[in-house]
Amino acid sequence: SKDVPKITLRFKVESKAAILFEPRSQFVVYSFEGEAAQSRLLLRHGDGEKLVVHSAETGSEFLETVIEPVVRQERRGELEARPGDVWLDLVLSPDAPLGTLSGRIQVATNHPHAQSFDLQYIVRVRSVIETRPQDGVRLWLLGGTSNEGKSNFVRIIHNQPGDFSITSLDVSHPEFFSAEALSDEAARQQAVRVKLVEGLTPEALGKTIEGWIEFSTDVQPGMKLELPVLIAPTRAGTRRPFHQR
Repeated sequence: SKDVPKITLRFKVESKAAILFEPRSQFVVYSFEGEAAQSRLLLRHGDGEKLVVHSAETGSEFLETVIEPVVRQERRGELEARPGDVWLDLVLSPDAPLGTLSGRIQVATNHPHAQSFDLQYIVRVRSVIETRPQDGVRLWLLGGTSNEGKSNFVRIIHNQPGDFSITSLDVSHPEFFSAEALSDEAARQQAVRVKLVEGLTPEALGKTIEGWIEFSTDVQPGMKLELPVLIAPTRAGTRRPFHQR
């Protein structure tokens, strides 16, 4: 009816998190091959009461958690903790493989509204020494310009601060190709020229050869690093995946 007044009801709802996370609600860990690393979160009861974390399971053999209740007011880095909070550390094993790991940690607490929840983690493990290209080098004899395919360059990069030198450099098939460092001076990056042997013919090569470059540096003296090499009479013969030994 036109005579019935129109009533508008407005509600104000305040949303409060059951558990607060500092500095974020996920773990991010960066490390280098063979090195342990960790990331830390501070967990706090949303109502200011004492929080108890019963367990935190990663499901990964390379990751473990450390649960540490806060017993006195303290500061660690940029985080200010008070009694009743909980430090939760994610510790990465030095045996973790190269690449990216991601998943979820299953957390159990005493909070009635957050007895079980997941925390996401992202872990990236990099090589101390990397090559560009990363997958391998392709060389071929016929096709394109006179020099195309007959030589290539590899950059060797140190991902940590400081200069380095190449201490050894060998190839699997010296009768077909060679690898030579362009400098013997220490530097943040090194360049290696990879080229086919002069006078090599398609008949002498015969088929696609799966070889490799092996090198070591003074950063990791006891470690031999390898980069696959494909050599073929034509470019088409190199269009296959690299074989990792």
